[in-house]
Amino acid sequence: MKSSASSRRRAAFTLIEVMTVIAIMALLGAMGFAGFQFAIRKSKEKQTLNRIAAISSIIKQYQGENGNYPIPKDPFSTGRLRTKQWPVGGAVALYQILAGDGDDALAGSKGRESAGIPGGADNTGKVLLDTCVAPSKKQIQEKKKTEMVDALEDGRFVVVDGFGHPFQYLVAIRDRNGRITNTGEMHSGSDFEIWSYGTLQQRDDTPKGQAEWVTSWR
Repeated sequence: MKSSASSRRRAAFTLIEVMTVIAIMALLGAMGFAGFQFAIRKSKEKQTLNRIAAISSIIKQYQGENGNYPIPKDPFSTGRLRTKQWPVGGAVALYQILAGDGDDALAGSKGRESAGIPGGADNTGKVLLDTCVAPSKKQIQEKKKTEMVDALEDGRFVVVDGFGHPFQYLVAIRDRNGRITNTGEMHSGSDFEIWSYGTLQQRDDTPKGQAEWVTSWR
């Protein structure tokens, strides 16, 4: 009798031990997955910051050569990218600036046809960033993008961040005294702003949402 009871206790202890091991393994697995997700996010943030730095350098170069910053015509116009609605006016303007492909998304443009030159009046058609290449028709059909460019459902091209979302781009409009007149749109005292909504899956301009942004000014 004692031997049988002892055997049952050992079996019970073994079951408890097994359950404990399973629980520990599950916990470690969850921690490992969370760590993996964190590493992926940081990689995308770094990629986004690198793209912002490259684009900012070209925007400054453009201003030095032309005497003005290229201004998006309608920075908050929207478009659908992979089933999600985003503000895309700035991202389309960035594509046209960097790829030299059109200028109808830029303020002050007369359009490439009426200007009579490739790229239109404000854009010479010169490629300013080699990685800013539009996806081919086949890539679009397969829902693929190139390194920095994706296609909207309406056929326009946008420059995207490391998360695959359209970049946002604004330029400070200043009066004769150098004061910014579009302060309601701008988020800093910079001459221009480029930002990504980061991990957010939609536009969110609230203070909580802005904490997730990846920006050119901080």
